[in-house]
Amino acid sequence: MNVAEAADAPLTRAELVAFVRTRAQRAETGDRRVALRAVLSELRRPDYARLPGQQAIDLLVQNQWKLEAQKTPRQLIALNEAVTQLMELPDSPASVRAYIAANAPLQADGRAESSQPAADPRSESARALADEVSRSAAGSVVVHTSQVRGTTVRYRSGSVQAPRSGLYNFGDGIAQPASETSREVRDAWRAAGRGMYEGVAFVPATEQLYRTEQYVARRRVFGQDELGTRNVRDGTRPMMVDGPQGSEPGVHFGYAFDPNQRGGRPGEELPMYGDTASPRRGNMLMVQAVLPGSVADRLHEAIEQDPTLARVVAERLVLRNGGLDPAAWEGRGDERPMRPPWAHVPASEPIHLVTQGSTGAPVIRTLHQSESIERLADQVEQFTGSGQARQASTGQRSTDGSREYQPGQGWSNAGSHHDSRSGGRAQ
Repeated sequence: MNVAEAADAPLTRAELVAFVRTRAQRAETGDRRVALRAVLSELRRPDYARLPGQQAIDLLVQNQWKLEAQKTPRQLIALNEAVTQLMELPDSPASVRAYIAANAPLQADGRAESSQPAADPRSESARALADEVSRSAAGSVVVHTSQVRGTTVRYRSGSVQAPRSGLYNFGDGIAQPASETSREVRDAWRAAGRGMYEGVAFVPATEQLYRTEQYVARRRVFGQDELGTRNVRDGTRPMMVDGPQGSEPGVHFGYAFDPNQRGGRPGEELPMYGDTASPRRGNMLMVQAVLPGSVADRLHEAIEQDPTLARVVAERLVLRNGGLDPAAWEGRGDERPMRPPWAHVPASEPIHLVTQGSTGAPVIRTLHQSESIERLADQVEQFTGSGQARQASTGQRSTDGSREYQPGQGWSNAGSHHDSRSGGRAQ
C-alpha cells in the first residue's frame, strides 16, 4: 500500500478516539467539551473495541440516546453537532489523519489507546479481562469516593442521582450511600500502612455464622423466669459465589488510590487528587468487589505481571457496576475529574499488593510496572479465552461452602467453619 492509499484507507476506531479526544481538548465552550467527552467515553466502551471505524460510528448513532441523559439543552445541541460531524468523517479519512497528526502533542494524556491503526495488544486484552471481572462481580461492587450531588450513580435498586455531595459509597452491591465496605478490605489497607499511595488487595470473603441461644428475659420473684431467644455470632465460613467452575469460595478484590490523602502534600512527589465536591485538596478512590476464586486467581496473576491493570479493572467497575456518569469521571465542564490522576503518578511509585498468608496474617508486597507487554498479553488472552469457554459467571451468592482460598496456593479443604477477623459482604 503506497502513501496515498494509506491516507485514504478507512478510519479505525482508534483514530476516531484520537480525533474526538483532540476536539474535546480544544473545545471552546464547556457545553461542547461535555458533549465530546460523552462521545469519547462511549467510543472507549468494550462494545466498540473490535469494530471498524464506520461500524463504530453506526453503533454510536444508535446509542446516542444514552448519551443524552443529564444534559442541559445547550449540551444536547452540542452533542447532536458532535455526532453529526462524526458521521461525516469517513468521507475524508486523509483530512482526519492530517488533523490528528497536526495536533499530536495534545494527545499525550497517558491513555493506553493509540491514534495508530495497529492496536496495543495489552490495552485490548486488558479491556477484555476487565469485562470478565465486571460480569463476575455483578451485585457486589462498592465504590467510595467524593461525588457531586446530582451525579448519576447506581445502587442495588438501579440508577439514581447522588442525593448529597461529599465522600460517600455507591455501587450495585449496596442499597444506600451510608453502607460500609467489607471489614476484610479495610483491614487490608490498614495492614499496608499510611505510606501506601496505591494498592490492590485479594483477601478471602467470609460470611458471619449465628447460633440461637436462650436467655433470661425477665426474672420473677415467684414462679419460673421468662425466657427469650436471640441470635449470637458463632464464627465465620467462606462466602460462596457462582463462578465459571460452579459454586466457588469468593475473594474480595480491592483497589485503593491515595486512601491516606498523601497526594499534593509538601515534600511528596505525588499528584494531587482533587476533591470534585469542594475546593479542598484531598480525595480518595476505593473500589471493592467479590469475585469467584478462579477469576480472582487469574486476575491476581495478571496484575503481578503488570500492576497498572488494576486501574483498568477499577475504572470498569466504577463506570459499569457503579453506574457513574462517564462525563463526571472524565470531568464535567470545568469540574475536576473523578478519575484519579493516574497519568501523572511517578513510575517509581510502587503499587502495594495485600494478600492473606497461610496463617491468616496479611502479606504485603510492592509491585512495579512490567516492561514485558508481550508476556502480559499472552497471559491475559489465556485468561479471557478460558473465561469464554466456560459459562458466564454472575457473582451471585451461593449457600454452602467447604473450601478455603489462599492467594497463590489455590484451594484447600476446610471445615464448614473457620476463624476470621471479619464479617461478610457489605450489605
